[in-house]
Amino acid sequence: MLNVPNLVTKYKSGEMPVLESIEFVQILLDTELISEYPEFDKLADYYISEGLCYYVPVIIMPELKE
Repeated sequence: MLNVPNLVTKYKSGEMPVLESIEFVQILLDTELISEYPEFDKLADYYISEGLCYYVPVIIMPELKE
């Protein structure tokens, strides 16, 4: 299992290579954890606009809720 806080620390310390940072941001997007780390919003927006990452928001339709 991924340890997101460790990845955040690695990125902030400058130890994360660019390709790994792209994968990291994609993980944040895929798991909807991007909202818990607002400091990565601009980076995520940049990677998305450059086609390096993608974001498909999860919307639960009301009729599927219990």
